[in-house]
Amino acid sequence: MTTGNKIYFSLIIIFSILIVGCGKSKQETAQQVQEKDFYTEIAQLGSEYFSSKTKNILAKDLWAEIQAGDSPFIIDMRKPGLFDSLGHIDGAVNWTKNQVMDNLDRIPKDAKVVCVCKAGLMSSQLTSILRLLGYDAYSLKWGMCGWTSNHTMNLGVWGNQKPGNQTLETTPVSTNDVYNPPQAMCEAVGVREAIIKLTDAYFESADEHLNVIKAEELYALLEDDDADNDPFVVSYQPEANYSAGHIPGGHLFPFGTFGPERLRQLPTDRLIVVHCYSGQTTGQLASYLSILGYQVRNLKFGINAITDDPAILKHWKKDKLCKYKAPKKDLPVVALHALQLTD
Repeated sequence: MTTGNKIYFSLIIIFSILIVGCGKSKQETAQQVQEKDFYTEIAQLGSEYFSSKTKNILAKDLWAEIQAGDSPFIIDMRKPGLFDSLGHIDGAVNWTKNQVMDNLDRIPKDAKVVCVCKAGLMSSQLTSILRLLGYDAYSLKWGMCGWTSNHTMNLGVWGNQKPGNQTLETTPVSTNDVYNPPQAMCEAVGVREAIIKLTDAYFESADEHLNVIKAEELYALLEDDDADNDPFVVSYQPEANYSAGHIPGGHLFPFGTFGPERLRQLPTDRLIVVHCYSGQTTGQLASYLSILGYQVRNLKFGINAITDDPAILKHWKKDKLCKYKAPKKDLPVVALHALQLTD
């Protein structure tokens, strides 16, 4: 064999080894990404976040930041038709629930993020997920109903809301049972990727309102004489409000107490309905519990959907009621097709 041929065949052998080596490396990497239960890791992050107040921002404070040139990155989750025709906050991107997780890399590093929807319920669900992912995220309190009083623009979602006056009770319900946790199974490398994938799956499978339940739907389940389909109701509120009147069978989970011990008190074999004053705080809770593997619905409009009793709606700290008030000053919107994405 000539020297040239020896060199030629040597190169072929070396190249073949490199190909096999690369293929083996890829195979080993693929084998490393196996389905895993991320419940404990996600629950730890959630325990840290929910041990303090959930994050919201009032329209007047957001407007002040925009006016000062410190505009946050604003995500408007409404349908594109509403975003375009009814108007939106200038500079907002229009990402529906099915688009957000695919566009996280478009959020500027270290940016303050404000999530917006019609009433503050859907944006609350996104806010807690972004918080778990490490973003400085806030939900616009009352959604676009907090930005403008114009029912043409905000659809009167909060302005037209009236309590159903369903029956409430004052007898406390004991919460002594302990359950094994569900599993948050996911093929992911690390908890961040798991949260993104689990959230994407939840947002994709949820209905267009992100799994809220109306008061009349909840009471239909509670009053149908079939105890097997009764939801486990979590009253996420201060004890004073709970004692003044709560949903029949509702279990008191005071604000800031959603650590591992509380999670063990949630059943995994039936529907869980969470509620607070308005549904905005428990909106943040609902998405978190959903990606952990619980079956969850958030009560639309919270206890406001049932009663306007001041004793039940009294703020836990401030001298005011936790109910919607139309803004005294309407803030500007734009109706453009800019910055919109499509599925």
